[in-house]
Amino acid sequence: MKTIFAGAALAILSVSEMSQAKDWECRDLLGSWDNVLLELKGDIESGSGQVASGDLVHSAQFSASGINRRWNFGPTEDKERFLYTIILEPNGSALYYEFISSKTVSPSQRFYCRKAR
Repeated sequence: MKTIFAGAALAILSVSEMSQAKDWECRDLLGSWDNVLLELKGDIESGSGQVASGDLVHSAQFSASGINRRWNFGPTEDKERFLYTIILEPNGSALYYEFISSKTVSPSQRFYCRKAR
């Protein structure tokens, strides 16, 4: 098993490599799979990933935190930390956090995810 230490630096895969790494698709908790809101991709080896919502695609730092998967994106100007995080739990629950105005936050959105088909 690999241990990953997350720093603020992003390792970037080429677009073609990441487009082949479509891992998870997420919907609103009460929504239908016909309305996928997020696509999450991550490569544990490189620590890079993507968060896609509609036509917005963000490069992300990807890691495993215990048994959870984690995408950090939107680095601050000083590149010391990230403004947004999505944490995917083993049961498919995903929590979206925004660290814009406060250091202590609750998830602002919740999703249900499954392995992409």
